[in-house]
Amino acid sequence: MADHPSRVAVVAGAGSGIGAAVAHALAGQGWVVVLAGRRREALASVAERGAELSGVLDPVPADVTDEASVRALFDPGWRAVLDVFDKPVIARCQLHKVRNVRDRLPDKLRAVVEKRMRQAYHASSVVEAESLLTALAKELGKTHPGAGASLREGPDETPTVLRLDVPPTPARTLRSTNSIESMISICRDHSRNVKNWRDGHMALRWCAAGMIEAGKQFRRVNGHLHLRQLRDTLDVQFTEPVSATCDAEHEQVA
Repeated sequence: MADHPSRVAVVAGAGSGIGAAVAHALAGQGWVVVLAGRRREALASVAERGAELSGVLDPVPADVTDEASVRALFDPGWRAVLDVFDKPVIARCQLHKVRNVRDRLPDKLRAVVEKRMRQAYHASSVVEAESLLTALAKELGKTHPGAGASLREGPDETPTVLRLDVPPTPARTLRSTNSIESMISICRDHSRNVKNWRDGHMALRWCAAGMIEAGKQFRRVNGHLHLRQLRDTLDVQFTEPVSATCDAEHEQVA
């Protein structure tokens, strides 16, 4: 087996038997190995037994029959969200999605595709939005695979504003992540001269100080009077399954 120090492998069924043996063999060659399996204790045991190997063994409990669980294996950001929140409601930035798809298209198609995407995001229902986006992704997949793949990424997360039935006024703010990114930018600028980060606590203190500074520039969200309605809708997400496509197919909002 060749030495691949920068390679990452995901081994399913890594809690015992052949899966554990394969994981140890890869880690022995310097691979970063994600240990996937249903039993957390078994995965931790495999990682502990391979602690002296040159690679990295990262135990991640996962059920390969569950889409969200499988996604967590390959998306560290999603995994971090699931580690903190039991039933996260994710709203992917629609403006960034439009931009990402546009960047993968020739100039003559950009305006047309952007218009169709915006029409989908402003559809009368989430079912209609998903139908329009799926059809567009299928068309782009034949002629411009990169753009089609980008559009298919996170299909349940870009129409979240529609799924939550957010009123039009606050939806203008919540369709994008600009408000969050503004705060992050101010936090980053506030600590730009810090060169020696002693520990994590120091980083947290500077982050908190940056957020306080950013708070001085906060303005009311458009349609802030509707936020109580949004809060009530979100409360429902933690107690009832939400139908993403039809009444017969229920799934938890992700």
